[in-house]
Formats: sequence, structure tokens, C-alpha cells
Amino acid sequence: MLETSPSLRQSENFGICEPNAAQHSTTVQSKDFHNNMVVEILNDISSLEAEWLALETQGTTAVYQSFSWVKTVLATIDKDQKQVIVTARTSGKLQMILPMIMEGGVIKSLRWAGGSHANIGGGLFSEEFLASADRQTVKKIIDHLRKDVPGTVLLRLGNQMHDLGGFKNPLSLFDHQKSVNAMFVMDLSNGFDAMLEAGNAKRKRRSFRKQVRIAEDEGGFELVEVNTEPDAIAAIAEFRAFKETRFRQMGIEDVFANDKAKAFLEQLATHKGTASFHPFKIYLLKIGGKTRAMYAGGLAGSYFQAAVNAISIDELTHISPGEMLLYLMVEKLASDGITKLDLGVGHERYKRSWCQHELELFDTVVPLSPLAIPAVWAAKLKVGIKGYVRGNPMLWQLIKKARRLKANA
Repeated sequence: MLETSPSLRQSENFGICEPNAAQHSTTVQSKDFHNNMVVEILNDISSLEAEWLALETQGTTAVYQSFSWVKTVLATIDKDQKQVIVTARTSGKLQMILPMIMEGGVIKSLRWAGGSHANIGGGLFSEEFLASADRQTVKKIIDHLRKDVPGTVLLRLGNQMHDLGGFKNPLSLFDHQKSVNAMFVMDLSNGFDAMLEAGNAKRKRRSFRKQVRIAEDEGGFELVEVNTEPDAIAAIAEFRAFKETRFRQMGIEDVFANDKAKAFLEQLATHKGTASFHPFKIYLLKIGGKTRAMYAGGLAGSYFQAAVNAISIDELTHISPGEMLLYLMVEKLASDGITKLDLGVGHERYKRSWCQHELELFDTVVPLSPLAIPAVWAAKLKVGIKGYVRGNPMLWQLIKKARRLKANA
């Protein structure tokens, strides 16, 4: 069973993790805090490693902001982009890291490192920072960006959580809007059976028994937790092949097809992780000796964050091997002491079926120069249109059908 450190206790409102309860009594004056704060912009994270790892242990961040995850994405997906790493210190102590990337031409954007590959965007914050920050603190950081980042620049930071370990996300204190995405979370603190009973237990068990019967007829099944480097590399190759087929059928861009994405996944999959964070654990469902489905995600204390999944398009696709794997994987994680699991962002039906909690996320869209103001309006309009489409099941299904028809034309 996994042990969870006191600083990684889960928050009841399903933020990242709950800091030590004593921290809630911090009485640092906000004005004094932001007046004493020194903001700097770096273009490399290597000098921050030790302090970064120390911030990770405070339970206020997701796997996607861990040092190992960000280092990997900067060396692969974002290796040709300009790094903009914003830090804040008080009395020399590191209080905050915002790991960002600059991209674009005439109108540039600052976005989270990893972009859409990070289900949850965010910075790293000390408990002291979270307890003390107010709108003026965040305004000071953004004013610093306005002064020191040249050009026509749009600050565009998506998919952020409102709650970080029982504290309000400081970036939510500044101008923001509702994200088109939401996050879906399972509570496993009372075990697998209790989670099932929270919704559709009979249907899930009945469906699983049917899948088991078919799988047994096809040569048996097993849940495989990938633990060796050769097996991880092989699993990534299968994952990319599955995704290529699936994306082609759906008529959408395959974001895992390029060499950068391949290197990113392989490096994550072969990373050993730390006691608190493991950036990428892979689970496979094999039926008849063949991989039929896979799930992968990061582990932070007793919190598993699912990042990607894929299924094989073959003679057994009709039994929903992805849902069979999810059943087995969640059961295994719960038995290992995992108390919280999220299935990432997106509004797929199975996420609502499995998860008891749907958490609203927010985006920060702020112009850093007057010439970027029209880009802010355009970005907000685009998010609004996407939100309307995603919120209309009939319209969303029509769009997905049109994509498939176009891909198969």
C-alpha cells in the first residue's frame, strides 16, 4: 500500500492535495508579502531543480507541473520554443514557478509548458504563497511580464484548477474565464466497491462479467502494469499505432504522430520518478496474449491522474476493452491505496459514468500589450463557441459525424 506524506493529504473539495492543517492559520499580511516579493524571468529550469522538487512535496501541484514532467516536455515537445520561466521569491525563498513557453509570430502567446499534453495547467506555489497571495500579488507578476516580455503578447493559460490543496488558486483572483474543459474525478478513499455503488454499479458489474466471459473464450485476459524500460518502449509503440488508426477514423489530427511526441512519451514512460511523483505509469489489458487497451497517467502521492488511453481496433473492439481495462485498473489502484483518480479533461460519456465529481476549470486570457487586446476578444469568442458546441450534445455529435465522413470520403 502506498504511503501518503502528511503534506499530501487529499482535500475534501478535490483540489490537488491538502497541505498541513496548521498552514491554514498562516497570518502573513498580503500587502507586505507582495511588496517584498521579487519576480524574475528565466529561460532555463536547470538551476531550479532542488527548489522545484521541494515545492512538489507541499502538495499544491499536479503531476503536469512536476520537475520531471516539465523537464521532459521542454526537452521534446517544446524544445524549439522559447522558455519563459517566471519565479517569485521573498527573502530569497522560492515561492512560485510559472513554467511557460513563448510561441507565435506577429501576435505571440505565453502558454503553459506542454500545451494540450498537460491535462491540468498551472504553476507551482508554496503554501505560504497560497495563504498570502491576493489580486495585487498576481497583478504585480503580470505587470512584470508586461514590462519585461517584448512584443505583442497574449497571456493564455488554460485548464487551471480553482482549488489547490484547500487554497484558492491565486491566478483565479485575476481576470479569467470558464474553460471549455472540465475535469472528472473519482473518490476511491472508501475503496473500489464504494466508488461503484455511487453510480451505475449494477450496469458496470454486469458489463464486466460479460466482457470476462468473452475474454476467457478468446484465450484469457490479464491486467499488466508495465515496469521495465523495454516493455515501456513497446507499449508506447502500440499506443501510437492505436491512436493513428483511431484519429484517422475520427478525422482529426494525430498529435502523437511526430518525432517530438514519440520522444516525449518514451522519455516519460522510462522515467523512474521520485517517492512523491511518478510522471507516467502504464497499464495494459491483454486478451488472448494481445494488447487490446491501455491507460497511462501520473502518480502524485495517493492521487492518480490519467493522461492518455487507447484501444486496438480489431475483432474485440465491440466488447469495449477500454472500459474493461478501466474497471480492472481502478480496482487495482484502489487496492494499492490510491484515494483519488481523475480521468483528465474532456466530456466523454464514460467519464461522467465513472466519476462522482465534475470540476470546473478556468483559463487566464490577458493582453500583455495594447495591440494584443483584439486577440483576447478573439480567443474568448472562440472559447465561447467551443463551450456552446460541447454543451449541446446533438450539435457535438453532428460535428464528430461530419469529421468521420470527411476522413472516410
